[in-house]
Amino acid sequence: MELYDYMPLSDVRLTQLDAFTAKKSVKQTELTPWEAAFLKQTAIRLGMGRYHVLHPSLMYQALKPWWGLQMTAHDCMQQLHFEPLTVPVVPVELELPDAPYIAVKFYTRPTWPHTEQLQTWTQDTVTKLATKANLVLLDAGLHTDDHGEMNLPTTHQIVSLKGKLTPQNNLAIQSAVLAKARAFVGTYGGTMQLAVRLGVPSAGFYDHFKDTAYAHKLLTELLGVQQGQPVWIGRPSDGSFIQQVMG
Repeated sequence: MELYDYMPLSDVRLTQLDAFTAKKSVKQTELTPWEAAFLKQTAIRLGMGRYHVLHPSLMYQALKPWWGLQMTAHDCMQQLHFEPLTVPVVPVELELPDAPYIAVKFYTRPTWPHTEQLQTWTQDTVTKLATKANLVLLDAGLHTDDHGEMNLPTTHQIVSLKGKLTPQNNLAIQSAVLAKARAFVGTYGGTMQLAVRLGVPSAGFYDHFKDTAYAHKLLTELLGVQQGQPVWIGRPSDGSFIQQVMG
């Protein structure tokens, strides 16, 4: 079952707001009362008398020492098993560039705030990148969480997914488009980590490293090394330095 088939996006956002007000986080570190009620209603709809709940809180409890840098990478990896991710086929009606393209997703978050300086840098970077390859912007046009989309240009070489996705198929289609990309460039965060899991060469940017676990960065880079794929995470100024070194 899909949550958004039974609960409007606006109502889900309200539950996230309640969670953030109560514990300053929207992460599912415990089974909340509304989740328990929804699961019970879902079981009734499906005619299920007994059921088991596989809840994200199990993951958060097991890996909490890792995110707090109190667990070694070896012990962390002993609890994880990474298998190839399967993604759906890109819908026929979704027109993508014929030539290999770069997937781009710049969005605001604590590490990449919505400032005029970063907005200008992002627009300039995307425009320059489009002179080297076709781009597909993974913009959903949906306000599903505490992240915000940046205003980026579209041209015949820059295609956007905005207006073509729904809350129900958002993640599936973005994953399908991302899996076919030759590379990913964007904000360092969950989408970049997904790109790395899909084996896509990736570059992720942050402005200030705050309100996020450094362990995420370590694991993302470790997976890149294990997969033999380029994975780079840094600030815009770091990228300029690498460019100077490489000529």
